[in-house]
Amino acid sequence: DWEYGKPHIRPEYAVSNSYLDIKIEYRHINGEFSTAIPTEVGEYEVRLTSEINDLRAAPLEEVILKFRINKTNPLCSIESIINVDYGTRLSDIELIGNGDGTWSYKNPEDKLLPIGSNSVELIFTPTNPHIYNTITKVITINVNPLEVSYASPKAITNLVYNNALQALVIPGSAINGTMYYKINDGEWSQNIPLAENAGTYTVYYKVVANKNYVDVAEKSIQITIKKVNLTINVDNISVEQY
Repeated sequence: DWEYGKPHIRPEYAVSNSYLDIKIEYRHINGEFSTAIPTEVGEYEVRLTSEINDLRAAPLEEVILKFRINKTNPLCSIESIINVDYGTRLSDIELIGNGDGTWSYKNPEDKLLPIGSNSVELIFTPTNPHIYNTITKVITINVNPLEVSYASPKAITNLVYNNALQALVIPGSAINGTMYYKINDGEWSQNIPLAENAGTYTVYYKVVANKNYVDVAEKSIQITIKKVNLTINVDNISVEQY
């Protein structure tokens, strides 16, 4: 047997008498024998006979062998790694590759791919399936988490000590995540940061994302509570000399 488009394989033989010349003929099953070497995919027979008769040697008994010209693999290619964002379905990913044929999913279920690396099996269907094999290939689809949509907190300005706790920021917000705050080296909390004493504070904030989303890294802003001016009232007095 040999593959379509590849060099043909000539039958090997040996004769016990060098006086005999061997004739090799081919035919498609149930066709006519000829010396033309077949090239199309299919099932064939090859016949070996004595080309001439020689009195010095008995003629060769007819020998017939079966063989096939098999389909060959098509020349085709496609990227082995595809990167997409979460929320992408298989039907959203256009399979663009090379080759005389089309790429498709072996399992066409239109599913939502999870975060991480996904192994997906593809199938290449050649335009001429009589000559070329249908082949499969496993590719990797990397699904990346989405960015969280958020608004940063804003510093409250012109704060002055008033002997009470005061909010240091106008709170931020996050979609598909939760915003956390801390003051200086304090503990993280969802509560709005408060302070009482005059001074400069560093407020840190971050967003812890929901599943399938990316956390927002820690950021910071500075807020100052100013000291209040001390008011001193002095009464005017009159005194009598001596």
